[in-house]
Parts: sequence; structure tokens; C-alpha cells
Amino acid sequence: MAHAASRGALLALLAVSAACGRPEPGISFETREIDLGRLWAGETLEVVFPFEVHGEPVLLQRMEPDCGCLSPGVRVDGKPLAVRPDAEGGGWDLPPGTVGEIHVRYATAGFRDRKRTGLRLYGSGPGLPAQLVVDSWLDAWFEVTPEPLVFGPVNPAEGAVAELVVRGEEPFRITEVLGGAAPLEVEGLPSAEAAIEQRLRVVLPADAEAQGRHAAFLNLGTDNGRSFRIGTSWEWAGRIWLDPWPRMVLLDLDPQARTFAAVQVAATRGSLEAPEAVLEGVEGAEVEVVETVPGSRYQVKLTLPAGLPVGTLRAQLKLTLRLTEEGGTEVLLRELPILGVVQESD
Repeated sequence: MAHAASRGALLALLAVSAACGRPEPGISFETREIDLGRLWAGETLEVVFPFEVHGEPVLLQRMEPDCGCLSPGVRVDGKPLAVRPDAEGGGWDLPPGTVGEIHVRYATAGFRDRKRTGLRLYGSGPGLPAQLVVDSWLDAWFEVTPEPLVFGPVNPAEGAVAELVVRGEEPFRITEVLGGAAPLEVEGLPSAEAAIEQRLRVVLPADAEAQGRHAAFLNLGTDNGRSFRIGTSWEWAGRIWLDPWPRMVLLDLDPQARTFAAVQVAATRGSLEAPEAVLEGVEGAEVEVVETVPGSRYQVKLTLPAGLPVGTLRAQLKLTLRLTEEGGTEVLLRELPILGVVQESD
């Protein structure tokens, strides 16, 4: 009896050992987290997550980065894998036996200190969803002054110019604009010669019709393969100021409930009568104008009714403004597009 019990225990142990030696079905990764250690900010790196598919096929439908600094793709046998054309919303077919890698371009420009980010993988088949993580510590190779670049209030009829001073660890040249922050223009490129310090002029061109607050990033590349990113912001201080501008975006609207929104309208000089406001494109919408600063600032309150059809909402707020300055009263027209998405209720 003791021999029978020992034999049973041995068979159970062998069964467990065999199971442990077999990989789980579906997609598996050598590692789901990569620590790149300490790096100079401004480099663009290639990060690779090797994977293998066992036993059952997998359809990788989409990859969602946590940060715009990551650009992922799928490679098999060292080559980019084509998206399956008949898969809903695209996707990559990964049959059993597939050995490949999630290949990620990691752009570090504009970040400092600890940077922990990653991407989520979605699809069908064992092993999905999954999350991959890139960890790093980023030291600034470039020192940019001022950072961020804040123009402040700008007269649309005049525009503005600012000087940037960029210092590096070694001599370098700034060669190109990798990503522009329209309408900003950069003068002084490419740099005449390599130096520890480079100076640039950033121009905000005049635009008589411009208004509102704006913020963007300006990305510049250098001759040493690095790049840096500058945060920029400005506010057009024209005669009339609207917020938001140039459009209002309303997301995740509930069709079963009313939606409330507001637009600020102000005069930066002279006196402004209460605007005449009409909302076109949404039947049953209500508009109310409230004076918040006597003679110069108003809030246009919008109420969208319940029962909006599911899908994309497009409307137009039309404003008639009477501005009085020393030269008399002028009638000004402004149109603010309103875009929204009405989601189906759960």
C-alpha cells in the first residue's frame, strides 16, 4: 500500500513538472518591463519586447501608448508585419509558432528625471490584454532659456518676436524644425557653426483676425542626432477676446441628460454691448447672455437639450458684437464652431 501511495505521489509530481515545462497558450513576452537606466534627454531610442505565440492563435488588434513619445509596431523575422486587411479596425494575425517583437520608438525630447511610460495591447486570444512598460531616468543635455516660452498678451496686428538661448554639453548645431507649433516660425536655422551656445528667434506672425489663448510644443533637431522640445504659449489681445477659441469641443455627451457649456466674450479696449448670440445646429438649445464685468465682459451660457441623437454633434455659435471706441461703434461678427460626440447610454 505504501508503494502504491509513493507511486501515485511520483506520478503527480511528474505531471506537475511536465505542466511547468510547457508554456502557457497564447502570446508571451520575454519581459514586460524594460529599464533603460540613465539617458540623455533628446535621444530617440529603439526598445524591443520579444514575444512568442504558443498553442493558440492571437489577433493583436491595437496598441495604445500612454504617451505620444512612444511609436509602436510589430516585427516578425526582423521585418514589419502587415496589418490584416479584413480585421475589424485592423490588427495583426499571430498564429502559433510566431516569434517576433513589439518594436517601440521612444522619443525622449522634452522630458526630465524619472520617466515611466508604456503601452497597452488589446485583441483576442490568450495573453491579451497586456501591458508593456518602459522605464528611464532622463538628464537634460540641452538647457533652454526661457523655458517655457511665454509670449503673454500679443496684439494680433503686430505679432511678437522672442529670443531663445540653447546651451549643450558639447558644441552642436541646431539644424531643423522637427515639429512646428503653427503659426510660430523659427529664424536662424541651420546654425552657422557648432558651438556650446546657440541663439534663435521665434516669430509669432501678425494675424489681424486671431484671438484666444494658445499653447503648443516646438520640436527642434540638432546635428548630433538629439532633439529638444519647447513649450510655448501666447494670448492674442485683440479688441475682442473669446474663450474657448477657435472651437469648442464637447466629449462624451449623454443623450439622456441636458448639457451645459459657456463661452466667455470680452473687449480688451473700448466698451462692449451685450452680444446677440444664436446657436445653430441643435434644435431646442437655449442661449443666455450674462454680464460679468460691466460694459466689457459677458458669459454666453449654452444649454443643449436631452434627447440628442447618438453620434457626432456639429453646431455654430454666431455672435453679433457692438464695440464702441473713440472712433465710434463698430459691429463685429464672430462664429465659434461647436463639435461634440453623443455617446449611447449604458
